[in-house]
Amino acid sequence: MSKFITIEQIDAATDAIRARTDIKPEIAMILGSGLGELADSIENPTIIPPTREIPHWPVSTVPGHKGRLVIGTLEGKKVLVLQGRTHYYEGHEVSQIGLPIRVMQRLGIEKLIITNAAGGLRESFITTDLMIIIDHLALLPMCGVNPLRGPNLDEFGTRFPDMSAVYDPEYIQLAREVGQEQGIPMQEGVYACLSGPTFETPADCRFLKLVGVDAVGMSTVPEAIVAKHGGMRILGISTITNKIDPDGTNKATHEEVLEAGDIIAPKLMKSSGRWLGECNLPFVQGKWTQSFVFWLNLKYPSTLFWVLSRSCFCAGLFWLLKKRRKLFLDWNAKPRNVISFRLPRCLSWSDF
Repeated sequence: MSKFITIEQIDAATDAIRARTDIKPEIAMILGSGLGELADSIENPTIIPPTREIPHWPVSTVPGHKGRLVIGTLEGKKVLVLQGRTHYYEGHEVSQIGLPIRVMQRLGIEKLIITNAAGGLRESFITTDLMIIIDHLALLPMCGVNPLRGPNLDEFGTRFPDMSAVYDPEYIQLAREVGQEQGIPMQEGVYACLSGPTFETPADCRFLKLVGVDAVGMSTVPEAIVAKHGGMRILGISTITNKIDPDGTNKATHEEVLEAGDIIAPKLMKSSGRWLGECNLPFVQGKWTQSFVFWLNLKYPSTLFWVLSRSCFCAGLFWLLKKRRKLFLDWNAKPRNVISFRLPRCLSWSDF
């Protein structure tokens, strides 16, 4: 297999999916270790086993990752769900890990929810917590293992993409609000991706905590980089499946991760339904003003009313002063009992 994916490979995989379903997904989801059962909630699903039916698709070999595509309807939205993922430690080229994301983009999907199982480094974390990813530490790309390495695919994005806000700020705020509404505590933090398959040493954990990492895993970052390069809006959620003590007193196992995933899945499903329902913030590229007003009206209608009402009041006051300025020009003729009002010498009523 080629070291770098090509547009021909992407299109071949895309065509294979289109041949199996007429559904045009709006939102994509990637389910991490132990969370694949969320795909069972999809209505009228089209299930595609990539190992046999999608050319060039990377095959998952890890327990808890079925590696299937499930396309259907969830909470009234047309979705494409990747039931499990592939990892760098399985032997795939890092660019190959990004092929499913490229296919999503080729299908016209612009919104992506990425989930993963992660070890919690922050002391306040407990197993089964959900953490909103506000940023990531890209250790693999720092060392040269970047999914965008090689010939740039100009059809998707620029050679040097900006990574200042990989995870969409509006989706982060949405996840906070959904957590508050449903009484689900939502942690927030920075996620780091290591290559795996070995779990972290105590020294690894101390280093990661020192540089500001809150949760660590073996996925997500390559996919998020490719998604951002292609202009997708991303919500990242880490499920804290085990707590890591930097002193090395506890041992991590994959079985522990899968067991925690079974507990977390219902909580994640409860929240994901609301995320899907609200992931339609109508930002239109090149129409910032209209998009902002639409979003403000959708999320904060009372705030929009306040802004418009104050603007109308100020405009009305300005018109009144301009039309009636002649009433105030001769201040020397004012009655004795009327309070005097003088403009500074540098201004006159005609300035209004």
